[in-house]
Amino acid sequence: DAHLHLADSRVQDPGTLIQRAKSAGIHWFLQGGVGPEDWARQRELAARFPGVLPVFGLHPYWVADHSEPECESALDQLAREISGAAALGETGLDFRPHMAKDSEDRQIQCFEAQLELARVAGKPVVLHIVQAHEEALRVLDLFGTGVRGMVHAFTGSWPQAEAYLKRGLLISVGGPVCRPEKKGLHQAVQMIPLESLVL
Repeated sequence: DAHLHLADSRVQDPGTLIQRAKSAGIHWFLQGGVGPEDWARQRELAARFPGVLPVFGLHPYWVADHSEPECESALDQLAREISGAAALGETGLDFRPHMAKDSEDRQIQCFEAQLELARVAGKPVVLHIVQAHEEALRVLDLFGTGVRGMVHAFTGSWPQAEAYLKRGLLISVGGPVCRPEKKGLHQAVQMIPLESLVL
């Protein structure tokens, strides 16, 4: 499974979920990090369940809900702890209307800082990009070919997917691909090479 949130406090029995997945042939579980609060839970899960891969990052939701000093402190902590993770994420941008408008600059700053941490640490990234593809591509271009990983839960168009593919990123799709109204996503999935497509 290319991305899941077993560390979420709403997951009552991760062991049962993992066992069901393994019986269906899924043996590796890439976590999605949200913020410092869940990194410790991820470490515990990884210690208890072989195949669970911790991923530490500051999700755009977390960034939007925290002040600039809190974000800077969390980035310092992430720099100290990223070596213990399989990847860095979730990171990215979410500019949907329900997100705090005053968080957009902070999201961009944290996104840039996390991509630099990933580049220095040699870690792949798990990107959360929603209604901010142009801005995300501009940030990614600051790093040239120094960033690898996936655009998680992609719901955009083929031209947007192609732009990420040209930058060496994989495209991850989830449940929305089953919605009949997502015509642009359906077209994109038909065009994405299989070797660049993950679930």
